Amino acid sequence: MTLKDILTDFQKCISSSKAAISNAHVSDSSGRYIFDKQSRHFITESAFLNLFKGWELFLENTFISYMMGKLSMSSHKFTCYAKPLNRQHAYRIITGNQKYFDWSTPESVRKLSNNFFNNGDPYDLRISSIHQDIQDMKTVRNSTAHNTQSTGTPLDALASRKLLKSVSNIRAAEFLLSLDPISTTNNTFYLSYSEILEITADNIAHA
Repeated sequence: MTLKDILTDFQKCISSSKAAISNAHVSDSSGRYIFDKQSRHFITESAFLNLFKGWELFLENTFISYMMGKLSMSSHKFTCYAKPLNRQHAYRIITGNQKYFDWSTPESVRKLSNNFFNNGDPYDLRISSIHQDIQDMKTVRNSTAHNTQSTGTPLDALASRKLLKSVSNIRAAEFLLSLDPISTTNNTFYLSYSEILEITADNIAHA
């Protein structure tokens, strides 16, 4: 699997997630939504989960490819301190004694990249630049996967900080569909986050 294939798969994931949200908000001839609010929220949150899972898979696949000595889309080869025999061996090296590696935590990804690659290239600086954004996305992800008080409070805090006003009991879908007040293109938070991930993925693949 080439870096181009991995990037293309993630781009398709982004497109399908956007399409799902768009289709969920289609209106009939009278201007009323075809799907009820609960369904629209469910589809929006599912689409975001799919996006975030796609990001984690992109990181894992590119990391293993670079460990295997694959060239970036700009024909760069990164110095790897490990010499895995194959992709399965590379995966076992990454996970160590754990069942899996947590690709959703930016600090863990940065530490792993510095353990295996010279200067942590091509991950450390690129993940560092969107560290807070990923942390915020993980907060949203957790609120959709675990609908409890322990996840609701962090989401309220995130929404209050990003919407520049006090927010309580907000749903993940409501936050994701809200307009980002600092977006110059009048994006929703969902679109802002998807663009951040797409640009970063492109930079990692073309490093």
